[in-house]
Amino acid sequence: MKKVIAIVVLMGLVGGLGAGCAGVRTADETYVAHGTAFHFFGIKLPGDSLEMAEKQVPSNAKTKQTILAGPSDWTSVLGVMNNIFGFSHAKIGGEL
Repeated sequence: MKKVIAIVVLMGLVGGLGAGCAGVRTADETYVAHGTAFHFFGIKLPGDSLEMAEKQVPSNAKTKQTILAGPSDWTSVLGVMNNIFGFSHAKIGGEL
């Protein structure tokens, strides 16, 4: 049983390290940058989702009109569960 638990934890760590992603999508005169991070016992892997999204904002962006990001919530049951094992996502949108 201990081997099974160790394997599940190891698979979670490996999956979490590869789960973070960031990118940007442009269309006409607009863009949407996004970042996603995996949470494992309060550690954000590979980093903060809002910072990852900020890095993806195009250099020729005129405005940042929309920023959607969830804070690290340690005050509710669902927030604590998400920080122990979950995902966070951030989006930034605007005009080019």
